[in-house]
Amino acid sequence: MSRRIDIELTSALDDGAWTWRAAGAKQPKGTLDGSILPDGSKVGDELKVEVEQHMDGLTILSVVQGRQKSDKGDTIELLPAEREFQPVVETRAKRERGERRGGEGRGGRRPRRDRGDGDDRRGDGERRGGRGDGERRGGGGGGGRNRRGPSFTPPPEVPQRPKPKRLRPGKAHRSEVLAELPEEQRPIAELALQGMPAVRQRLREENERAEKDGRAPMPEA
Repeated sequence: MSRRIDIELTSALDDGAWTWRAAGAKQPKGTLDGSILPDGSKVGDELKVEVEQHMDGLTILSVVQGRQKSDKGDTIELLPAEREFQPVVETRAKRERGERRGGEGRGGRRPRRDRGDGDDRRGDGERRGGRGDGERRGGGGGGGRNRRGPSFTPPPEVPQRPKPKRLRPGKAHRSEVLAELPEEQRPIAELALQGMPAVRQRLREENERAEKDGRAPMPEA
């Protein structure tokens, strides 16, 4: 299937063929038959051609149209304006220092008093709430401001639970049960109260005695 690409002619061979490469690139490249080129073709011309892909490379079938290389030396001509240019000049009026500090410059501020009038300044300090040197110096050097962080009240401690009393088994009911048993069963009940290891030990001893006396032993399991 054929497709179109842009090529650039790189050289002319003695047999009438031309070498070419892709426009603006080194690859792909190859040779073409000079008979398909338009008249007046020269090295450096860029053409749009129709090519076909084969196993050994591209084969140029025909030239679709010529592509004129743009002249990089083109410039833009600047034409003079028809009317004369008039620059805009901004002139700012200087402000007098007296207007800046006076009562007219800031919306009728009161005139500044003389520095030598010490009594009036002290009187102003008293009228403002009596904040004198004593208040500024007091409070631990805090300047009359509370610099401590927000107060935090810790939650009350949770009362500990009283430890439960350890219950100890009583012997009142045990003694009553033993007293109600017959005399011949009371040793067995007392042995059972001591636990299974004591019962097994007694059975082992009784079986040894029975073996010596020639009697049948009792099962221990």
